[in-house]
Amino acid sequence: MRSTRRVTTAFLLKDPTNTISDGIRPQIPQVRVPNSCQQITELFSNQHHDWEALRSVIRNVPIEERWNKRCSFGSFVEVIKDDSVRVGIVTRPQTGLFSNTAISMVTAEGDSVEFQAHEVSFHLAGLFDKDTLTEDEIPLLISNFMSASISLLKTHQHLMPVIQAWYTKDSRSVELDLLSVLSSVLFHSGKSKTQQECLLYAIHMYICSDPFNFRVQQKLTKPLLYSMTSDSIPMTYYFANSMDLAEDLREVSLFEYQILDGFNSCLKQLDNQESNILQKYKEAMEKDDAGFLDINMIVTFLMYYKIYPHPSLSFTVSRLLGDELPCSSSGVSQALERIGVSDTIFPSEIQYEPEPTLLKDNMKHIRVTNTSKVYLLPSEKLENLGLDMYSELGISLEKERDFWMFNIHVPDVGSQVPHISKSIGDVLQRVSDVDLHTKTDSLFSHDTLKSLAFHKDKECLAFTISIKYPLGTDKPWYKTSTTVRLERLVNVQYVPLHDLNELWRSRFPIFSELLSIFMSNDFRTLESNDRNILLNMINMIDYWCLKRGYECSMDQHFTKRPVSSSFQFIEGEYSSNFLDYVKLELSTIASHHLLQFSSKHSIPQIIQTQDVLPPLEDTFRVQASNLVIPQYDAHGYNELTFSKDSSGLTPISNYLAAISFLSPVKVGTTTGPYASLGLEDGFCDITTTLSDLESIANQWQIISYLQSQFVASQSDYKMGVSRLFMKGFKMKSSSELQRFYDINIRPAKEANADLQQRARKNAILRALRSEDEESWVFFKCIVLRHSKFPAPAKAYCSDLGIEVDVLLSQELPEVHCGDHLICNKVVSLTNDELWLQV
Repeated sequence: MRSTRRVTTAFLLKDPTNTISDGIRPQIPQVRVPNSCQQITELFSNQHHDWEALRSVIRNVPIEERWNKRCSFGSFVEVIKDDSVRVGIVTRPQTGLFSNTAISMVTAEGDSVEFQAHEVSFHLAGLFDKDTLTEDEIPLLISNFMSASISLLKTHQHLMPVIQAWYTKDSRSVELDLLSVLSSVLFHSGKSKTQQECLLYAIHMYICSDPFNFRVQQKLTKPLLYSMTSDSIPMTYYFANSMDLAEDLREVSLFEYQILDGFNSCLKQLDNQESNILQKYKEAMEKDDAGFLDINMIVTFLMYYKIYPHPSLSFTVSRLLGDELPCSSSGVSQALERIGVSDTIFPSEIQYEPEPTLLKDNMKHIRVTNTSKVYLLPSEKLENLGLDMYSELGISLEKERDFWMFNIHVPDVGSQVPHISKSIGDVLQRVSDVDLHTKTDSLFSHDTLKSLAFHKDKECLAFTISIKYPLGTDKPWYKTSTTVRLERLVNVQYVPLHDLNELWRSRFPIFSELLSIFMSNDFRTLESNDRNILLNMINMIDYWCLKRGYECSMDQHFTKRPVSSSFQFIEGEYSSNFLDYVKLELSTIASHHLLQFSSKHSIPQIIQTQDVLPPLEDTFRVQASNLVIPQYDAHGYNELTFSKDSSGLTPISNYLAAISFLSPVKVGTTTGPYASLGLEDGFCDITTTLSDLESIANQWQIISYLQSQFVASQSDYKMGVSRLFMKGFKMKSSSELQRFYDINIRPAKEANADLQQRARKNAILRALRSEDEESWVFFKCIVLRHSKFPAPAKAYCSDLGIEVDVLLSQELPEVHCGDHLICNKVVSLTNDELWLQV
């Protein structure tokens, strides 16, 4: 019997239902999740398979080369189309990125079916050799492959709970990497010669059949600006539910009918304000009771079904909703709105304040005191947590006889939080901050953050990256050398956001004089000498931004907060565009030079890389952004990103089109280009140690190296070496670091990012619903992918800063990536979705 968990859920005090009835409402597609395992098993379970015949036709390439690739001739695909699951072999790949995006396959029945890449729910690239494959053979090949996969599903499904235990967390869902799960299943089964392609599909079917423990998400529902991956690559995302969430879902599915029907009765009475559901929630704030837990779990169940309407959950939902509401995502949304539930977090997964971490400087013997003045940059996150004038990033500039030293200082978390489980238990559960807009689930407790962060009134323990470059050089970032030190900062000055923005204005004297007519330009804390030093550093940052631009980086300022004046809880007074720019550039500067240091000293790091995909047959028309460069047809990524606007940013249409050439981001321990950031060696996160375990892990690697160098230089130093090794201060090998990332960081971090983007959209739409409908005049949107009527279009709404759905019509039957639309009609608005029409 589990212990009772006291949780609370956010509610709206008024009925938030917006009814939009201007003429005939266009039909809005409903989200459905077919049970692919059940449908496929029914079709192929009685078929016989021939292992030898199958192995003779499957191309012998590593399984990794089939994963997250474009659909090519001979690829095996599972497609969800018209509420049913179809499997087939690709016979005509996609020929264009901006038009002619359809793909053709032949199914097991011998039918030819067209589909889009984002409709694919499972894909193995180039499974069969195109030189030996004929369309007449395809139905038999599919039947053989499917029968073999179903056979492996039956013989290996007993291993899945064992594998799941490696990744599942108590109270937070995690994302699964199917290739990692495959490796674990092969290891535990002891059958390394099993046909991996069939086993991988068997694992996919198992996960799709179990909505209590797993959730599957297609790329279509993933925001393009979040995934930053070409639509031409089919991708499916797999999540393992937390143990608390899975237990709640199972308990509700086993509830007696009288409990489910009782909830439905209360739901019907809400219209008459007679229901006691809300009262039970209020009473639960003061005491725990079984009735509250029942309702709390039911709300969790409904919230889960809303985002994952799996057929196995439909019977329970139909009993809860009764005949009045449809058993669908929209029906559940209406029910939750009647109750007043507005959260995106399942009550089972609400995070509590983490326990304070016991901090101790384990590296006093190699830490040096830095008396130079260090400028602390403001932190929006820390300010929102009530830590005013605390900082998570500092910069300083030192001049020597023949060179400059550009220094980046980040809190030294790694030396104070040793890599042992009892010290980082909460950190391993959370892995990263989750910004929920109304609040932040922090990686560390408030008191721990206060101790770790920089502040002018305390001694600051810093991890410092120093970049040396010659005096008087025209290209300051091309001839540099890097050192890393652990420091004790004793001379720091906090730079308020106001003063930082004043520095931005003072870079443009004429513009600054014009603004001074309407705005005061006084600095609150910075003296003249401080301003000169910071301006020199900002000039260096600008040079670095230009350097990344020459490497075809993609830079664009997207709306962080809606423009409407009614969005006060989101907007605030924190104008941080320039601060965001400075922090982004500093993070890439630190990454590039830390990787140079690590490469020189053979220190493995967690490195993110991203390749550019080859072009297809079509082109993208780039509009003239200035008088020098006329409009032209771009064939590839570089042609879309080398052109910048007057602000140095990639034009928004070019930016969206360039995403079509980006492969998925890979995380490993080897260097490689990160295309969209313009980094030739990849990106190494080292500047977010207060909010991300990945950054701390990279810091641990450097600290362990510095410790080993100190020991090697002190022949008589023995005290404390074994103690530090026991605390985890031992550099991991590449394989050890990769395994640590794959098991402890990646699953939770990806799930946190998914939750964060859902929470952000929810917060914005809730704020929009609180406004008068008369204020919904129009919305400026940019189309994200090619769409044809009657299918809806995905678009980015620049006014709201979120992705929305746009219904097409006979008057506007087709749109292309980069098209600008003015939508003046709200078709439907809920806490989760906004449907617009031109």
